[in-house]
Amino acid sequence: IPRFDVRISGQAFGASPYGDRLATVSRDKVRVWDARSGKELVSLPTLGRAVRGTAFPPDARTLAASRDGDTATTWDLASREVRSDDPTPPGGRELAFSGDGRLRAV
Repeated sequence: IPRFDVRISGQAFGASPYGDRLATVSRDKVRVWDARSGKELVSLPTLGRAVRGTAFPPDARTLAASRDGDTATTWDLASREVRSDDPTPPGGRELAFSGDGRLRAV
């Protein structure tokens, strides 16, 4: 198993369903890494709001993040564009996708 060290702030961490991608959160960025090589694949801005949780759908083409417990943002990883920015229940931090990736739960 390859090993690489990434310093994270402890705010959030996530792995894709097949373990080939990792998401880490720092104060101002959400980063997606190739788990085998340790290479950073994508860097996304947190838009000035703390990220509390991350989740990949089964196809790992997008990444969802709960921000400040009141918003769930989903980015398209190829284009780095926000696909959706939806309100969440107060205190909502954890995210999950359905098996087919069509539904996101907070």
